[in-house]
Amino acid sequence: MTLTTAMMKLFRYHVDQKNPAKPDLLCYSIFIDTFVNSRLPAASSMDHRLLRAVETKYDACDDSVKPNTRIYTAVILSLVHAPLLDKESENDSETSGDKMNNAQ
Repeated sequence: MTLTTAMMKLFRYHVDQKNPAKPDLLCYSIFIDTFVNSRLPAASSMDHRLLRAVETKYDACDDSVKPNTRIYTAVILSLVHAPLLDKESENDSETSGDKMNNAQ
């Protein structure tokens, strides 16, 4: 089992299964950095889910996971390193962008 596979399993256990263990900001940072460095195709999606989990906990008055610049930068880096979208996805994105522009 690779380190990344183990991290993904641990992530699913703690976040998806609503484990009562209480990870702090350092724990989330380590997870996010691991996915950034893994360059896996789903890494940016996992990092985004972790960021949403941090923000949700902070919004629920958990100051131990207050998002900081480092967390946001790491998630942005994971998006930068994400694989390029295929043509179909790009066309869907353009269509969505057109809809948003028309709504304004």
